[in-house]
Amino acid sequence: MNKENITINSNLFNEAYEKYSKLVYSICFHILLSKQEADEAVQEVYIRFGQNYKDVENPKAWLVRVASNYCKEQYNRKKLHKNYLEKTMNRVRTLLNTITMAFSNNDQLQNIFLQLDEKERFLLTVKVGYDYTYEEIAEILEIPVGTVKSLVTRLLKKIKAKI
Repeated sequence: MNKENITINSNLFNEAYEKYSKLVYSICFHILLSKQEADEAVQEVYIRFGQNYKDVENPKAWLVRVASNYCKEQYNRKKLHKNYLEKTMNRVRTLLNTITMAFSNNDQLQNIFLQLDEKERFLLTVKVGYDYTYEEIAEILEIPVGTVKSLVTRLLKKIKAKI
């Protein structure tokens, strides 16, 4: 590619950005309802535009369509993740109630369980009660797998020390 083509291509991209970036941002923000997510979506849309602008006949229509589709996809992903977390938390609450009732027969275990903070009870419940993998727990809590392993190990040591 020669210098003249790069300049022309750069000009086309810059022109499309200057003309339509506010429109693209507006679409993204109204779908995602988050400034940060809208900013990230605009970047992604323009990255895609940069990769495909040679084939684009109508930049405005292309950008609007890609922004809309991309943001809807992101919104649905976020919604699915939220539903997954809500279902998981409901199962955990049910198990916590079951464990609490089971511990009611053993005052020492019940006291230990009730002394744990919410995160520790969650970890104990999903790891021991539901036999979730470290990877699944890491995904739910949105933390690294190594951190989950450390937290579970410390939690089990803490419980053993109290028994």
